[in-house]
Amino acid sequence: MGRNVFTLEEIRGNVRITVYPDGTIGRVTLSNRAIFRKPGFVPALEQTAEEDMIWAAIDAAESRRRSEAKKAGGSDPDQSRARAKARARRRVYDLARCGEFDLFVTVTFDPEKVPGRAELAEVVKKMNKWLGNRVQRSGLRYLGVPEEHHASAGYHYHFLCNSSALRLVDSGHADGKGHPIYNVPEWRYGFSTAIFLYGDACGAAAYLCKYISKQGARLWDDESTGKKAGESGPLGGRYYIHGGKIPEPQNVVLRLPDEQLLPLLKSEAQCGGWLGSIDGMDGVLVRVLNERDLAESSILGLLRGGENAVRMGES
Repeated sequence: MGRNVFTLEEIRGNVRITVYPDGTIGRVTLSNRAIFRKPGFVPALEQTAEEDMIWAAIDAAESRRRSEAKKAGGSDPDQSRARAKARARRRVYDLARCGEFDLFVTVTFDPEKVPGRAELAEVVKKMNKWLGNRVQRSGLRYLGVPEEHHASAGYHYHFLCNSSALRLVDSGHADGKGHPIYNVPEWRYGFSTAIFLYGDACGAAAYLCKYISKQGARLWDDESTGKKAGESGPLGGRYYIHGGKIPEPQNVVLRLPDEQLLPLLKSEAQCGGWLGSIDGMDGVLVRVLNERDLAESSILGLLRGGENAVRMGES
């Protein structure tokens, strides 16, 4: 008979490592406290609230970091929106790295075929129905982000997906680097373009994430959005949409002794990434390294130097 009582040392750790299905380590988060719950343990209500606070702070930190990197003069004035965007970017990036996508697709809405295309609710309805049919009939896996086209007062979607689920026709055109551009004939609501992915996987994921950053910049005045006039937010109420059988990243949580952890947490030169505090949790520090940070950091080699970390690839 299995145990139903565990100590905090058994269910929490101070290092959280996100691993993608291909074995790539996509993110490492360190803390001077054991704040990360190990997979398989369901938290109590008060622990859920605490975890929400932790990840909200990490999301806010990532948003501030992006603003500082772009010298935007500070963080987003709407901090709740900034956190939501950061959370959506992290989620989209993870799904993009897990989905084994090989195609980037953009679809538009023709005003003659979708008369209400300026009304976002109509666009979302058409989009969801078409995607649902492709998932059921041909096994489509997709991860998409909407974008508003200000010049034409309409909307379009950008997707990562699996080419095996779509019929493609060569358009006779190529992009600036000579890669063929295809059309998707089953898309009958407007124009479509499709191009096979090339380059590194994280580049395609980051490219899709940029469309999240562009959302919520204007104030809504259209009742079809479901938002009041003067309220900003994601198009259609969601920063992204996804469907089909997309694998999830695996999270490995370790508990390292202070003598091994603290040098990693505090060493900017060795580790890189972002180091900051958790709002509302006195004395708690975190360091977050994303996939690009890890490429320039020695932290993985240092982690593998410990007995616990050697096992992280086997979990």
